[in-house]
Amino acid sequence: MFEVVLLAVFAVFLAWFDGIGESKYGLKTAFLLIFLFAGLRYNFGTDYMSYLEMFKDIERYKDVSDIDYSDYYSESLWLILCYLFKPFGFFSMIFVLSAFYCYTYYIIIKKYVNKKYYWFAVLIYICFTDLMLVQLSAIRQALSICIFIYSIQYLLEKRSIIKYIALCILAGSFHTSGFSMLLLLIFYPKYSDKNN
Repeated sequence: MFEVVLLAVFAVFLAWFDGIGESKYGLKTAFLLIFLFAGLRYNFGTDYMSYLEMFKDIERYKDVSDIDYSDYYSESLWLILCYLFKPFGFFSMIFVLSAFYCYTYYIIIKKYVNKKYYWFAVLIYICFTDLMLVQLSAIRQALSICIFIYSIQYLLEKRSIIKYIALCILAGSFHTSGFSMLLLLIFYPKYSDKNN
């Protein structure tokens, strides 16, 4: 846990530096540190090793059509993703997913947070255990959450309800919790989709 505290101190300081105008790249550098921590981690969190074991199990299949999906508790797209990373290995998949997670949260902070509060957003992301720390263990859920984060802009900016639905279905295909995000449509009963 010491390394998480150290990461938080450096990342928050870099984001604060960006917020006060002392560095143009403070937030980017903060997320680069977070990415390196996330991408190079090993056996971090309660589910990490079970994901590694599942990946090793998927490696034994010669073709994606050979996978017996009923043998796994995971959703089909997760199993396919594991299979696609078979030539590169589990750690490459973790590295790529970590890049995706960090880029997602970097974009959301950059777009919606006032610059002077970058440090606070980074602090929340690292130190609230339901965010970065749990998502480093709950890898499928983290992917589903990140896809949802991308989808929400289509509702907030009233751009395309079809794209929102498609991304929620994609998120749910990695982890079923993504399907529950379709319930947000209830709060947009008069939504008119002019872009479809």
